Amino acid sequence: MRRKRLRTALVALLIVAGVAGVIYWDAYCFEPHYPRLYRVTIELPGLGAGLDGMTLAVFSDLHIVGAGPRERRMARLIARANPDAIVGVGDYVEDDGASGVEYTTESCARELATALSWLPSGPQRVACLGNWDFDPVPDVMRATGFRLVEDGPVTLSRGSARLTFLASGDLARGADRAPTIVLSHVPEAADAAARARAGLVLGGHWHGGQVCLPFVGTLGAETAKYPKGLYRVGDTWLYVTRGVGFHTEPVRFFCRSEVTLLTLRSAQ
Repeated sequence: MRRKRLRTALVALLIVAGVAGVIYWDAYCFEPHYPRLYRVTIELPGLGAGLDGMTLAVFSDLHIVGAGPRERRMARLIARANPDAIVGVGDYVEDDGASGVEYTTESCARELATALSWLPSGPQRVACLGNWDFDPVPDVMRATGFRLVEDGPVTLSRGSARLTFLASGDLARGADRAPTIVLSHVPEAADAAARARAGLVLGGHWHGGQVCLPFVGTLGAETAKYPKGLYRVGDTWLYVTRGVGFHTEPVRFFCRSEVTLLTLRSAQ
């Protein structure tokens, strides 16, 4: 009888150890480093027929310290998706000491330039800046072909159809332009964008919480109003990407690293 109990305890211990090992592998080795392409379709009021079906590959929150396999995987996902435009939504470099290794904004910016050079060259490029994108990050973005909405509205056109990208601070200037996409690293700007009747807001910032537990929710975005995914804020659409990288801890659980392919459709 005692031997049977010991055998049962050993089997249970092995099962627990196996489950813990799988969770550790998924949270630290897989989800943070292997971005997935999420496909989302949004009907955008006022979108001209010439831009119906336009695709945007959206990435955010690289928090890059060193360009490596994760960024190459991101670039391959975007290349395979063959988007019309690539859209960055901020926090491309890491902040002060969060990753536990030595670096500077300048060294991160150099790595960012390398990572962005891996992106496909055909699509147009539009971006906003995030919390940690200090000099020389804006210059790196410009040098790699990105037009920053902080420099002023960016308009893409196809025939007579036009689509305007704005910074959240330019809402008053662009409110009469339809259709309008607001790029704001912090997605809570969607409330003001909805009052300005913007068609769509793209944001990031919260990383989807990084750790999301069933029946508990997100552990890294408890205060977030819009932590991840698609929302309707008044008559305005908001999409919040989980981001490609991570902050503070190199962990993701039930919140896989993300690149998003948005397909824009004309609202009937």
